[in-house]
Amino acid sequence: MLSGVLQNLLQSLFGDSIERMGGLSHNRAIRAICLIFVLASSVFITVASAFFWTTARVPGVTGLWQYTQHGGGAGWLMLLTVVAAVTALLTLTPLPGRFSLVATFSAATFALALASGAVFQGGGQYALNLVTTLSIIASIPLAIFALVLAVGDAPPIGAPLARFSLIYWGRLKHLRAVRDFASAHGWSVRGPVGRQAALMLSGDYDPQHPVKVSSGTVFVLSSSASVTYTLNTQMGSPRDILSFRISPEPAPKQTQQQFQGRMVGGTSEVARKPTLYYYVLPESGQALPATFLERMRQVAEAGRGFLPGKTDIVRATPFGLSYTRVTYRGLSARDADLESLLRWMRELVALMEEVSPAKPSATPQP
Repeated sequence: MLSGVLQNLLQSLFGDSIERMGGLSHNRAIRAICLIFVLASSVFITVASAFFWTTARVPGVTGLWQYTQHGGGAGWLMLLTVVAAVTALLTLTPLPGRFSLVATFSAATFALALASGAVFQGGGQYALNLVTTLSIIASIPLAIFALVLAVGDAPPIGAPLARFSLIYWGRLKHLRAVRDFASAHGWSVRGPVGRQAALMLSGDYDPQHPVKVSSGTVFVLSSSASVTYTLNTQMGSPRDILSFRISPEPAPKQTQQQFQGRMVGGTSEVARKPTLYYYVLPESGQALPATFLERMRQVAEAGRGFLPGKTDIVRATPFGLSYTRVTYRGLSARDADLESLLRWMRELVALMEEVSPAKPSATPQP
């Protein structure tokens, strides 16, 4: 009976409901509910497993403590009580970034509850009391709600527990390198904030070219969880940059069809490396300089190292351009080499400014 209940509960929680919960991981009311449940469940499992579990397999024995001390039970069974107690204590500890550790211990509580329950039940042959059954069932949402708390927990990147934070896995060194770059150049820094736990900085490359940088992550909490890391860098310009694009992927077919006859560009190919595609959309009746496309190819090739993946792209924005790096493998300190990236973007924007119109009272807008 217990296995059937657990199976139905797992199917329900690990379906669409867990994804909906993950989407609300930054909602204060939802986080408060999750916090209360995690604390109450971990305390309940601690006390119940230690003193109130019973089974027909071992008559007269109440709780894992008595079972391990006098009923012949293996000592490791007490790990459930200890780990659940640690989960409760961590939940109460007012340390930034603690919820990733809470999630880790909650997952361990879930695993130990199933293992201990199986041993206590004798492989399903003996009946368990209601308290034991409720303890095992409570360990499932305990692990899920703790994970929701961890996904929405973004401590300061200098906090002692930041290295354990789920939201910083695969990018903590990167974020610290980005922060150090901003400090060295006197730029403003904000975050990590928002749903992407993004670190944002802004400053001037030069008086005419302001810069904004955002490094964030999107954590999709579901039965097939995924993490996407994004680095977006925008550089402003006093000119309204012509629409253009440079990427390891060609322009979408819909775009090619829409601007057929107007779109001009080409490819940059190097042996054993992905092809780079580039194009520009001149204004109606505008003639580009004879050497422009070749120079654009050269600049695109110079930035090949910044476009390693098919989802990486640089393109025009109103009065500027935007570089976006998207990866599923994390962002390293090497990806935080903003000095080289901005130098290349400045070269690219200078080229595009030669053929882009200046607007009255134009103000750079990164």
